[in-house]
Amino acid sequence: MDQKKLVIISDTHGDNRVIDQVIAKEEPFDYLIHCGDSETSLKRYFESPERFTFLAVQGNCDFRGGLPLIINERIMFYNVLITHGHHENVKYGNHDLLEIGERNRADIILFGHSHVPEIVNEGSILMINPGSPTYPHGGSRERTYAVLTLTDDYDRIAQIRVIP
Repeated sequence: MDQKKLVIISDTHGDNRVIDQVIAKEEPFDYLIHCGDSETSLKRYFESPERFTFLAVQGNCDFRGGLPLIINERIMFYNVLITHGHHENVKYGNHDLLEIGERNRADIILFGHSHVPEIVNEGSILMINPGSPTYPHGGSRERTYAVLTLTDDYDRIAQIRVIP
C-alpha cells in the first residue's frame, strides 16, 4: 500500500526550535507544511528536499513576503489547498474557506490563523487547522500540530498531536 505522511504546522511566530522539535518527533515523513505566520526565515527547510518536501504560505504576520498566499498541491490523487486563513476570515467560521476550497476543487484544506486545532469534514472536503505549537488559543491551551496520512485506498487519517 502506498501512502504519504504530511506533518502540518502553523503559527510558530518566530520559533523555529518548535519546528525542529516536531520534525525530530515525526521523521520520517513526506511533506512538512507550514500554514503561515512563521515570522522568520524558513530557508533551511526548503533546502532539505532529500528529507521531505516543504511547502509554506504567507500569514498575516509574515511581512517579509516571498511566500504565496495560497498553494494548490497535488499529493497522490488529492487536491490539497494550503492557506493561512486570514483572508478567508476563519476566526468567524469556515464558510469562506469552504467556498474557496470548492472553487479550487480541493479535497483537503490546510489552514491556520485561529491557533485553535480542528479537523472538520464538510461534505467531501477535509479541513485541518493544526493549531499553534507556540501560542495556543481555545479551551485546552495545548501546543499542537497535525499529522495527515493519505493512502492509495482513499483513506485520509488526520490527527491533532500535542507537543509536551
